[in-house]
Amino acid sequence: MNILRIILSAGCSLFFGLILSEVTVFDFTGSVAAASFSMIIVAVISYPGFYRIFKNVPTIKKLLSSAVSYSKDVSEGMKIAPEFYAVAEQEILDNEVDKGLWAKALVNAKGNEDLRKVKYIKLRAKQLQKES
Repeated sequence: MNILRIILSAGCSLFFGLILSEVTVFDFTGSVAAASFSMIIVAVISYPGFYRIFKNVPTIKKLLSSAVSYSKDVSEGMKIAPEFYAVAEQEILDNEVDKGLWAKALVNAKGNEDLRKVKYIKLRAKQLQKES
């Protein structure tokens, strides 16, 4: 795990140094040696910061996986027609929910009643889309 932190930190530091040396922050008028030197200096200076950032790699993995999950939800939501969401919401308001999906929504919401409604609407809209 420590080696992974070192590799991630070094890679980010070098990338950060490369970006800064390419941007006109350091104007060396085309001197490759000077630009390379500035990249190395920035990388060395930024390394401890990146090392601290990657201290909790499992936490970062969890954040990345939740971001990917969110992005999948958003892309799936874009495929579903808005009227299906309206139908699902109206079912909740009229107390005419699909019992199985309502239970599944509760499980997905981990017992949170407000989140349950959101989960139900997503599940029901997806189901209505498939049925049409």
